[in-house]
Amino acid sequence: EKILIAFDAAGKESRLTLTLTEGDARSIFVNIVSDLLKYSQFYEHTSDQVMAEQLITRYDRWQEIFRKRKSEKLNQKQIVGLFGELSFLHDVASNIFGLPQAIFSWTGPNPDEQDFLFPNTLVEIKSTRQSKDAKIHISSENQLDISSGRIFLIYQTLSTGTGDNLNQLVEKIRTDA
Repeated sequence: EKILIAFDAAGKESRLTLTLTEGDARSIFVNIVSDLLKYSQFYEHTSDQVMAEQLITRYDRWQEIFRKRKSEKLNQKQIVGLFGELSFLHDVASNIFGLPQAIFSWTGPNPDEQDFLFPNTLVEIKSTRQSKDAKIHISSENQLDISSGRIFLIYQTLSTGTGDNLNQLVEKIRTDA
């Protein structure tokens, strides 16, 4: 590993340490550390343990991004889920919090947590293409954990036809950012 992570909980203070072990990853390291520092603001009023767990989870997401191969394609269910999350980000969250905050609050493809982490507010998005499919699948009890704030569950049925496709929606978000 090019970046090592360690958590030390000694006494009243805790410390999360990231260490760059190879210089060729410096720019990536700076971006990851910057992201983690910004992300930590959502947990400044929680215990050190909760903050550390959330930061380690966020770091694990970064690692997952680098592990995935570009040739991997999303299946239809993943596309619908991603489209639903990005629709909420663009059409709802950006109007309430502003687009930069909405993007920053989006957690991405981690099935064990909520999709958006706003200060004291968590949002889980469930999307389907079939209105007859009224069942909602919760991946784990962590999706309903209210220790970090209120949870809102958004259930939406997406239809095919005249609206944007996933690539068009991503381009809209990029353009607006």
